[in-house]
Amino acid sequence: MVRSDHGALNRAVRASLFADGQGSGSQGSDSQGFRHLHVIRFQETDAAGVMYFANLLTLCHEAYEVALAAAGFDITHFFSRENAVAVPIVHTEADFYRPMHCGETVAIYPRATQLSAHSFEICYKIYAVSSQIAETDPSEPADVELADADIELADIAPAHKSQAHKRRDPRGIAKALTRHVCINSATRQRQPLTPELKRWIESLSEPTAAND
Repeated sequence: MVRSDHGALNRAVRASLFADGQGSGSQGSDSQGFRHLHVIRFQETDAAGVMYFANLLTLCHEAYEVALAAAGFDITHFFSRENAVAVPIVHTEADFYRPMHCGETVAIYPRATQLSAHSFEICYKIYAVSSQIAETDPSEPADVELADADIELADIAPAHKSQAHKRRDPRGIAKALTRHVCINSATRQRQPLTPELKRWIESLSEPTAAND
């Protein structure tokens, strides 16, 4: 497994391996499975003060990388030319339900589905964890309820704990999808997914009790 030494952000990554500090018996897609937390940075925003649209895919790929590392993949090797297989992205799409602002903490939930013997897709659902926008606009719902065991948000961003019990928008704030094809790195021809990738995809599959 690849480990990082980035202090508070590393603690956030480790905390993202658990959803809401609860077990698999929790209800809803926001309380099961893998989750990655991310603080929207100034450099990720545009002149309008919101996250630049293309950076949503960067954010999702970050969650993808962390999910691979959490499963034990050596991502330095995984994304290198020395790896005998590659899984390039061949299709992407995204929907935005509201803007994301600098300093806002979001939770990304990747859910993987095997499409064929050599392809899979990952659907990413993005929910707000903390938002100054929500504080100034009472009609703006916070999307994720945090448990105390999840993460100390003060380590990575100002905590807005008053948002934790607000009404949840089931759509979240955005969603995205990436479709991947497994190929031989040398020949660039399609090949079957490796057993390790199949197990990883299964581990990130949509929980049966999840709500859309």
